[in-house]
Amino acid sequence: MICRATRLFPLLMLQACGTAGWDIEGVLPATDEKLVGAASRYLDGGTIELYGTRNTHCNGTFTTRAAAGAKGKLLCDDRRSGAFTMNLISKKGEGTLNGSAFSFTLEKPRKQKR
Repeated sequence: MICRATRLFPLLMLQACGTAGWDIEGVLPATDEKLVGAASRYLDGGTIELYGTRNTHCNGTFTTRAAAGAKGKLLCDDRRSGAFTMNLISKKGEGTLNGSAFSFTLEKPRKQKR
């Protein structure tokens, strides 16, 4: 209820509702490239950042579709891009980068610095 009541005051909304964060571990099975990174969730979406073992760096955003689900897009510095989905209850996600499937897990939430 606090989040709803403070929607008119964006700065207060962020303090009242906070953020959730996860460490991410994943793999692109076609190339055996490992992915590590982090995701941060805000009220209606968030950001994701991944690093691959082949010196790849990917950034993306996602929106929450329901309390348990999210979908988003990634763009990598090696020009790969793709969409992904994740389930915030099972802490699992999957997607594609230029047609190659990948999967990942969300690890324990990180404490956010204030």
